[in-house]
Amino acid sequence: MQFLKACEEALPFFTSLIQLRAEVARNQGRLRCTYVSNYKSDFKMVQRWGNICPTLKICVFTCTPTLKYGDGIWST
Repeated sequence: MQFLKACEEALPFFTSLIQLRAEVARNQGRLRCTYVSNYKSDFKMVQRWGNICPTLKICVFTCTPTLKYGDGIWST
């Protein structure tokens, strides 16, 4: 969670960022990935990040791409 917060704080410094992909780290070396993801909170975060960084068009969290289709219009 701290990593995503740090990413959000850095967004205002980007002037041409188009795609952002955040992968979830593997859980203590096991082969399975443990996702601490929630679709609704991820989607709200993508919308917020799109407002912070207007050039952002594609966000991918836990293998789910979210694409920007227009001003404030995002869809998976």
